[in-house]
Amino acid sequence: MAERVPDAASYAPVTILVSERQDGVHLSYDSMSTYLAPYGDAQALEVAKDLDEKVVTLLERLPANDPEPEFKAQGADRRFDRVLDHQRTTDT
Repeated sequence: MAERVPDAASYAPVTILVSERQDGVHLSYDSMSTYLAPYGDAQALEVAKDLDEKVVTLLERLPANDPEPEFKAQGADRRFDRVLDHQRTTDT
């Protein structure tokens, strides 16, 4: 991707946010294809979509109480969000 769209390097490495919220632990991933779409390079966009597919497949394989993870629209962006555990844990 970075060979075709040098600015793509600024989005590497892929970032996955892990956050604990009231309803459980969430995994969030902003899709690479969303970042690269404005550059208009079809080949780089295909690579980004392939990367998105691989990351989402990996995240979907994690055990979770949320049976149907999904991409959620956030403006023009797509974000993967998955709840891993509906039980909050506390250290004792």
